[in-house]
Amino acid sequence: MKLIAIIVTYLPDQKELLRNIRSCIDDVEELIIWENTPIDTINYDKKLFLKEFSGKISFSGLGMNVGIGKALNFGAKVAIRKGFTHLLTLDQDSFFETNHLEKYKKQISEFDDHKAGIFGVNYINNNQNAWKISEKYLQKPDCITSGSIVPVKTFLSAGFFDEDLFIDGVDFDFCYKIKQNNDLKTIICSEVIMNHQVGYLTKTKFGFSTENYSAFRTYYIVKNHLLLWKRYNRLFPASRKIHLIKNYIIYRLIKIVLAEKDKKAKTFAIGRGIYDAFFRSDAAENNISI
Repeated sequence: MKLIAIIVTYLPDQKELLRNIRSCIDDVEELIIWENTPIDTINYDKKLFLKEFSGKISFSGLGMNVGIGKALNFGAKVAIRKGFTHLLTLDQDSFFETNHLEKYKKQISEFDDHKAGIFGVNYINNNQNAWKISEKYLQKPDCITSGSIVPVKTFLSAGFFDEDLFIDGVDFDFCYKIKQNNDLKTIICSEVIMNHQVGYLTKTKFGFSTENYSAFRTYYIVKNHLLLWKRYNRLFPASRKIHLIKNYIIYRLIKIVLAEKDKKAKTFAIGRGIYDAFFRSDAAENNISI
């Protein structure tokens, strides 16, 4: 396996980003740090990174936030151009347990099924594993972007990530698309552990926790997951449909009203997300300023 990685960043914490790079750098041949941070708000010392990881990392970006899809597609095209066999995609807040990326590569190499289109990991969020470790390989409908390893041949046969979705759902859309169009599988390596942060959980005075997503992020979460439901009704799992309605819309509205700031903007974002998903033919291309 000839592996290149890309980490997509947006106002990252320097100490956290360094830790995360150290968890993977020895097991990749090249690492791209894609900066979605606006150029005038870069908040870390690039020289420090270039000195410690000399010869293995490079910085790329367009000086503004272009979303997840465009960044990942840049990594995919670099992988193709340079002759890599696989692309590892990572968020800035994810890091592997010691030696687990090495284990991950070995398990992928041993997996003998040419229909494997993308591999995912067993991530830990809030001290809980995403999957039970029952079998080494689990076939699932989808996996998250962070920790995914995509064989380059998948891009060549099935295409790239949907840049118009911008942020949320880019990963799930890719999994459903390659399954629907090319019958390619999403395989989870359940023994490979990666630490990953989902949202910004805050305990409220009412006893429940809230994710505190911004209005901007709230809009894309609602709109894009509804679009996935419309695009891939058969493949979009019932559990995700229930979670969307219950957690992203109903419960989220209650949490916003009771415990979050920017109530008006966030409530509007949910309504606008629903409207755009159902009533605008260009919904995937919409951007919103809130």
